[in-house]
Amino acid sequence: MQRLLKNFSRLGIVAAIALLALPAMAATIAVDGTTCTLPNAITAANTDTATSGCTAGSGDDTLNLGSALTIDLSANLPTVTTNMTINGNGSTIDGGDSYAIFDVTDGNLTLDRFTLQNGSATDGGAIKWNSDDTLTVTKIAFLDNTATGSGGAIDIVQGTVNITNS
Repeated sequence: MQRLLKNFSRLGIVAAIALLALPAMAATIAVDGTTCTLPNAITAANTDTATSGCTAGSGDDTLNLGSALTIDLSANLPTVTTNMTINGNGSTIDGGDSYAIFDVTDGNLTLDRFTLQNGSATDGGAIKWNSDDTLTVTKIAFLDNTATGSGGAIDIVQGTVNITNS
């Protein structure tokens, strides 16, 4: 009986170690503009913690914007520092001619099916890309974004940028 218990104990330790070695599962964060806002969703994805009504991120997260949602910025969005995908579902993010929209310093970022308009910054009015990783932009409309330095739509400091149907 002791030998049987010892084997079960070893099996439990091996299972626990195997679970710890698994990569973090990605979270899907629903952005409705009220309960979960885009700034809070980006923070939740960056920090893997629940933030002001947004589900906690976990690994490579997906942020799903509500269908045809309009997000009027009242400040710059938080800097993106981890891998994430933002599905726009026909939404619009508007910088109001006063705010930069995306500033990315680390991680892969995929943007799909929305409009970035009226972003304003010194560099990268809509997107400032300063990551060694990859930016993938698909079906993004860039409208009236400005920069006093470089890149009204996208300022590419370093890394790889793939643009399709935008």
